[in-house]
Amino acid sequence: MLPIKHLTLAISFIGFFWYTLFQLRKITRYWAVIYIILSAFVGYTMSHCVPWGTDEIEYTATFYATILSGQNPYTTPAPVSCIYEGIYWSYLPLLGFIQIPYLGPLPVQPWYFYQFTNLLFVLLIAYTLREKNTILCMFFNPVTINIIIYGYNDLVPVFFLFLGILHNNKIAAYIGCATKQFNLPIMTLVWIYKREYKTILKAFLFVLIISTPFILWDYEAFSEQVFLAHIRKAGDFQEGAGIYPNYLLYPIALISIYHSRFKSLFQKITIKKTI
Repeated sequence: MLPIKHLTLAISFIGFFWYTLFQLRKITRYWAVIYIILSAFVGYTMSHCVPWGTDEIEYTATFYATILSGQNPYTTPAPVSCIYEGIYWSYLPLLGFIQIPYLGPLPVQPWYFYQFTNLLFVLLIAYTLREKNTILCMFFNPVTINIIIYGYNDLVPVFFLFLGILHNNKIAAYIGCATKQFNLPIMTLVWIYKREYKTILKAFLFVLIISTPFILWDYEAFSEQVFLAHIRKAGDFQEGAGIYPNYLLYPIALISIYHSRFKSLFQKITIKKTI
């Protein structure tokens, strides 16, 4: 959980580093290299200072083993350390399948096994953004680095978000929509803006087809873990408890993608006020 005061700190860090990024672009041709090194150092340092830990690093990797044992991940508590005891799979099923499979004895050994999947998707995101250095640097700010270090599993859906929006890859967008609950509403808004209404229906149908075996397996458990549990998490923020830091990755990714549009809009507003 990310307390409100830490949320303020995180937003401040992101804003400061984005400002630093655009200043570096003005003074050196090696701005991207300098920024990434600085961001990685600060992100790593932050990981030793703020308690943004997660159970995802342990229980995400148990999905394959749970399925192969004939158990429903939405009704079977994940076999993890006592720190995170009593947790269930709470995402769309495709996220569980898109990872480096762990087939060994449970609990997962080593406990950081899922970081290999995270590292793979860090490289895939970097490759996807290889010709868009500004977007790459904006996304890999210290807060993102910190979230990666803690092992949150959102790099998978975010990777498909980049492919779906920047490269207009609809297959990747559909896959992303079937991984974690955030991608479908985000891509729906993008497609509404583009007036691609049939694409929205295809995405919903794809998610439904992928999820159907688990819905039929236990509808109540599926709806509880995938929908109701996350609605209750939203209530934590309303009560002042804070939010989960991985939630920040989605607005960070979207602002990184559309930063030039935001900049143009800000300039137009500034010009109008001046006039």
